[in-house]
Amino acid sequence: MTQSISSLSTEERAKLEQRLLEKLKRENRGSSSGIPVRTTEGPCALSFSQQRLWFLDQLDPGTPVYNINVAIRLTGKLSVNALEASLNALIERHEALRTTFEGSEGVPVQVIQDSQPLELPIHDLKDLHDADRESEILHYMEQQVTKSFDLAKGPLLSAFLLRFSEREHMLFITVHHIVSDGWSMGILLRELSDLYEAFTTDRPSPLNRQSLQR
Repeated sequence: MTQSISSLSTEERAKLEQRLLEKLKRENRGSSSGIPVRTTEGPCALSFSQQRLWFLDQLDPGTPVYNINVAIRLTGKLSVNALEASLNALIERHEALRTTFEGSEGVPVQVIQDSQPLELPIHDLKDLHDADRESEILHYMEQQVTKSFDLAKGPLLSAFLLRFSEREHMLFITVHHIVSDGWSMGILLRELSDLYEAFTTDRPSPLNRQSLQR
């Protein structure tokens, strides 16, 4: 019987990843380590780290172990429309956030999907007592942390908003590690802030067009 990755101990998971890394190193030996700019349309190869995550997902489909979760406390007057538009602008800007991963005969490829509008769900907790509110916050956080992504179907980013009062909210964003990491999440959050500031004052996106997709 196959044991799921999420049930493995930290030591067992490290050993499994090490075996996969050694396998991928053998398969990628001699290939370029640079990141080429994608100049053609259609499926493209995975990076070394993406291959590792894809193979791990094949062993335990939909495991939340490799989710990246971010919670952002928002205070002051909030334009939900501008926030939703900012998230959609990020998805349109970054191909990684529109990427799915398909495999044929054990060989995975990246497929860049057309941008699909993201609707930001809002869970209103402002009328709840403190104890009930804390329980609901934990409930929604657990749902997000344990969210299962389908790498072949996507999308690999999800978000929702908790409303505590008219001037106090919390934004939750979850992204699968195969399309993001801690460094790129920092970029996304900075760009989200810049986009929101622009859209709330009816200005266009202040972000320059990218020559290299991250």
